[in-house]
Amino acid sequence: RDDDGNPIKMVGSIQDVSVRKQSELEMQKLRNMLSNIISSMPSILIGVNADLTITQWNRAASDYSGYEESEAIGKHLFDLLPQFAALSTLLSEANQTKRTLSELRTTVQTDGNESLFDVIIYPLETEIAEGTVILLNDVTEKSKMDEMFMETEKMLTVGGLAAGIAHEINNPLAGIVQNMQVLRNRLSGSIKKNKDIATESGISIEAIEQYVEKRGLQKIIESV
Repeated sequence: RDDDGNPIKMVGSIQDVSVRKQSELEMQKLRNMLSNIISSMPSILIGVNADLTITQWNRAASDYSGYEESEAIGKHLFDLLPQFAALSTLLSEANQTKRTLSELRTTVQTDGNESLFDVIIYPLETEIAEGTVILLNDVTEKSKMDEMFMETEKMLTVGGLAAGIAHEINNPLAGIVQNMQVLRNRLSGSIKKNKDIATESGISIEAIEQYVEKRGLQKIIESV
C-alpha cells in the first residue's frame, strides 16, 4: 500500500498439497478397511483403555450384547457386560505384564443360561495411549460337539471291546455246538452208518436209542 493506504500490488503464495491430500486419502482408506475387518470378525472384539472404558466395539459385540457401537463407546466395560466381570484380574495382569494372556472355556452365566468362552487379551502400548484388546469366542456349541465326539469314541471303544470279547467267546462256543450236533447225529438210529457200527460192536441201534431216551441224553444235548 502507498502512504494513503491504497493497494499498489499483491503478493501471494501457492502450496502444492497433492501429496498430503493423497496421504490423507490413503490413511482414510486404511482406517475404513481396518474398521470393516474388525466389524466383520465373527469373534467379539472390544477395545478398552486403562480405565476399562470402551474404545472399540465390533458388530459381533453388538449382536451379543444388544448395544450398538455408538451406545457402547465411552461406557465402562462391565456396565455393559457384567457377566465378564471375572476377567478383571486377567485384564489387570495383562496390563501390568504387557503380555498376551488367554483363558479357555471360561464359564459365563447370562439370563440363567451357561455359555463357554475362549478369552484372549492383547495389551496395547503406544505413544498416544495405553489400552487392551479383548477377543471373545463363544465355544459353547463346539464344546458340546467335542463332548459328543468323546462319548462317541468311548462307545466305539466299548463296542470294539465287546466285539473282541464276543469273538473270543464265540470261537470255543462254535466248537462246542458243532461237536454236540455231531454227538446227536451219531446217537440217531436213522443213520445207516450208526446201525452198522452198532452191529459190529454187538449192540443194536434200537437199544442205544432206548438207553439215550431213558437217560435223557437228548435233553442234555439240547440244553448244551
